[in-house]
Amino acid sequence: MVLKLFAVAINDKPISVYIGDVVRVQCNAATLSYLFNGLSQEWLVNDSFVIKSYGVNSLASIDVDTITIENKNVQGIWKCIVKSTEMNSTWVTNIMEIKVIGLSTRWTKIMQDPIIKQLFPNRSPNTIILICIILISSLCVCTWCCAYIFNRWRIQLLKKNSDGIQIVPYQRL
Repeated sequence: MVLKLFAVAINDKPISVYIGDVVRVQCNAATLSYLFNGLSQEWLVNDSFVIKSYGVNSLASIDVDTITIENKNVQGIWKCIVKSTEMNSTWVTNIMEIKVIGLSTRWTKIMQDPIIKQLFPNRSPNTIILICIILISSLCVCTWCCAYIFNRWRIQLLKKNSDGIQIVPYQRL
């Protein structure tokens, strides 16, 4: 017989998301469903409103879920609350801090790419834009220099090969 059961929730570092992103949430309440029947689960934001309620359900089937961020109102402390109507008990099984940065743009989606994250760890967007501008400018200057050198080389080669023979440019008939 279970007399008293405590749940411990560990608050990790905040998760930064954009509006429209999907957040993977885990309630860590599957063990409670093995001990008690008739448990209900819900995600509470800032102790004020329920973002998602599952009602009385098997917690093992809904332990991990995804929630879409729809607006900035979901920013704050998310708590997974499990309630037992039989025992009149409530447990907080997980706590997450969600920070909503703003609207998701193409730039933010590029920056969320795993390869880009490895290439530019902890860089501000201004630094990455500056690096890209320098690389593109360098590429343009190098291409122009190569074309100029090739053209000079071609003219000198034509002068050397002419040896008194007049080269007439191609004319259409």
